Amino acid sequence: MVCGTVGNITMKFPTQYTFLGVTYAGVDYWKGQGHPNKMKWCDDRLLEASLSVTWPELAPAGGQSWYTSEDPRYITISVGENGSPDPNEAMVRSLENYSGDGLEPAVPRAADEIDAFKTWSDRMGLYMIDANTFSPANRRRVFWDKSKDGSISVLIVCRINTATGSSRCNQKSFDKERGVWLTMSYRAPLLSMWRDISKSSVELVDKLTIRHKDK
Repeated sequence: MVCGTVGNITMKFPTQYTFLGVTYAGVDYWKGQGHPNKMKWCDDRLLEASLSVTWPELAPAGGQSWYTSEDPRYITISVGENGSPDPNEAMVRSLENYSGDGLEPAVPRAADEIDAFKTWSDRMGLYMIDANTFSPANRRRVFWDKSKDGSISVLIVCRINTATGSSRCNQKSFDKERGVWLTMSYRAPLLSMWRDISKSSVELVDKLTIRHKDK
């Protein structure tokens, strides 16, 4: 079992959910020691916990991962510590960076330019903008939406290599109630299901949560 506290929640789950393991605060993983997490448990702070699961069951992926397979059945749900004093500002910076010109790291695109070139996708229910990567084989498309208060509620960055057919999408949002960043990683064929992926990911996190600081 794996257990640790991230944001406002304490999570406990079988190791079958992990592919790359979890990252605890205060552990030097570069030393190459055998079992750096051996003495870590529920009250220890987690920097990130990545869950490798199947879609749509959200069952442990059994040693498979979105990182190693192009099969769209595999997705990764990462629950991360918030290190930003202003999560919305962090989302704004990410939007500017990912929508900018060039391969990553790109030249950030100014906010007024984003407003000028963004379009609304009825199919996705999101704003959309294409980045100019200057590489015909590499495409990057950015989707996002805003809450009623004007803050960015979700940011999705999709990268497609037209030469190989490889695709990857990263969907990110800040969960204020749980005090964590949620990042869902999946292949482009699942992009239209982004709402379902978001809802189901939160449900899985709640299922694996054994303690909530504010409840």
